[in-house]
Amino acid sequence: MSSSYGKKLTGGAVVVAAATLLGSPAPAHAYPPAPLAPNACAGYQFPGGEVVLHYPNIGETKFSTVAGGTHVDTKGTTFYPNGTSMPGTVVGDINGNKIHLEVSRQGSGRSYTPLVLDGAVGGDDRGHGSYTFRDGADSGTWDSLTAFKCVPAPPPPPPAAPPEEPKPVVAEQPAPAEAPPPAERAPAPEPAADDAPPPNGPCIPNPFGLNFPGAC
Repeated sequence: MSSSYGKKLTGGAVVVAAATLLGSPAPAHAYPPAPLAPNACAGYQFPGGEVVLHYPNIGETKFSTVAGGTHVDTKGTTFYPNGTSMPGTVVGDINGNKIHLEVSRQGSGRSYTPLVLDGAVGGDDRGHGSYTFRDGADSGTWDSLTAFKCVPAPPPPPPAAPPEEPKPVVAEQPAPAEAPPPAERAPAPEPAADDAPPPNGPCIPNPFGLNFPGAC
């Protein structure tokens, strides 16, 4: 078979060759999706311009995107190593760092089941994942050769202010009780009637200071 065989493939032969390529098992060295950098991005968007999805040893799909969008519904083309290509569409969404896309392919006179891609954007800002086609009968891996646009995560909230120290509570002292007013002194008792000199009575001299009625 001559080396120019790939160039001479036309019509149905091209479609068969392309479908055979895409149905090949994934290579053993295919690497798993890269992890998302922690707290680096709140989500991802399409970068704008051309995006290239690569299927290792199988081919790649190219399509155009609008910068800042998370939904795509546009025309795309899937290319194969033997020089053939299939036009189609690319429809899907980015949700956070998760990606879901469906790539349709139109062959010569017939359509093929879409490639259903699922994956995530890793810490390298590129998508990685797996695809299925033929209603899940065949599968493989894919990687984006184009970086997606990172939506920065919001800054963490400032630390809460330390609680104020409680102020000491001073107990109110009761008002001092008012002192009672001084008691009034009782008047001195009046001399008994027996001690008083009899009215108009004679005064008995008392040179020795004796206390007897009528002493003077």
